[in-house]
Amino acid sequence: YYSKIASDNGLIGITFCNTPSAMAPWNSKTKALGTNPFAVAIPGAKNGPIMLDMATSKVAKSKINKARLAGESIPSDWALDTDGNPTTDPLEAIKGTVLPMAEYKGYGIAMAIDIIAGVLSGAGYLNGVNRFYSDGEDGMNVGQVFVAIDPRIVMSDSFYSDIDGYINQIHACEPLGDDAVLYPGERKNKNLADSLKNGVEITAEEYETIMRFKDCMKALFTATVKSHIGQFHMPFIKELQARGYEVHAAYKDNSNQKQGLDTSAIDKIYEVPFSRSPYSPQNIKAYF
Repeated sequence: YYSKIASDNGLIGITFCNTPSAMAPWNSKTKALGTNPFAVAIPGAKNGPIMLDMATSKVAKSKINKARLAGESIPSDWALDTDGNPTTDPLEAIKGTVLPMAEYKGYGIAMAIDIIAGVLSGAGYLNGVNRFYSDGEDGMNVGQVFVAIDPRIVMSDSFYSDIDGYINQIHACEPLGDDAVLYPGERKNKNLADSLKNGVEITAEEYETIMRFKDCMKALFTATVKSHIGQFHMPFIKELQARGYEVHAAYKDNSNQKQGLDTSAIDKIYEVPFSRSPYSPQNIKAYF
């Protein structure tokens, strides 16, 4: 996404970040590294952009979870179980570790990303990156790197026509079979253009999920109130309400009322721990 923003503006976009640990170091079964993805987008004049967007694991963890939800097995070279054995069970794979792409090479790339995005930035790294959903109040502390290169500084606008020529040479390569030779991201570019023109095709199951999730969106804004919701969040709350949304909040105690702050603008207040709010991330997960 962010790399493409750069390429849409004539720049080479490079983005990478670390993630919660899901992958073991090479020759280990202990989770220590994230799947640490990176993305590169390179614009052309008429062709492209060339877009490489990938995790450093053999497959993205979302593919394993997709197989789990579908009741399907996974290839035995995607992940290890908690004992370090190859597994075709997606649930055991999620409990265990995913394998790096290209074996020790993917492990090395994941480590380099973790160090540059995490250690160098002062964010979390290794097992110090927190989970997406947890009972605690700590943020994920993910480290991210964004690079934008203006190719015109080096070689003027001729860069873009050179990329067009580069892509044409790739297309001219003799294919092994009936399928055309594509550049990275070409299929996604075509799918995007088709979706913008004709809409996004989804399955019946995905449609039902969206309809169920729509009920949760009544609480577009959920806040953990400590002492300053009436001061810090009130402009945002009023803006949401002006657009027709309900605003629900959950707080751990009544400290905001003790300090005399106005909560009358909130549509509904949950006087319970935040983790019990029906719109907390944990319960939205359970809702599905």
